[in-house]
Amino acid sequence: MVMTKLQTIQRQAVVLPLEDRAALVAVLLDTFEGPAYDVSDEDVARRDEEMESGAEPGIGHEEFVRTTQPGRRQ
Repeated sequence: MVMTKLQTIQRQAVVLPLEDRAALVAVLLDTFEGPAYDVSDEDVARRDEEMESGAEPGIGHEEFVRTTQPGRRQ
């Protein structure tokens, strides 16, 4: 069986000691770009309160999937 480079790296990474795996994760996460938007903690708390109080009804699972995964139209 021919292993890809990614598979080889994965096999090596999962046997690393915990501290080394954590360091690897930190390095990999730093390679991602940040989100194109900024949401403050206050905005999150306000939206959470709106959802919990029923002031904002939210959307159902099917609508969420339909609107966030364009390739999975249902």
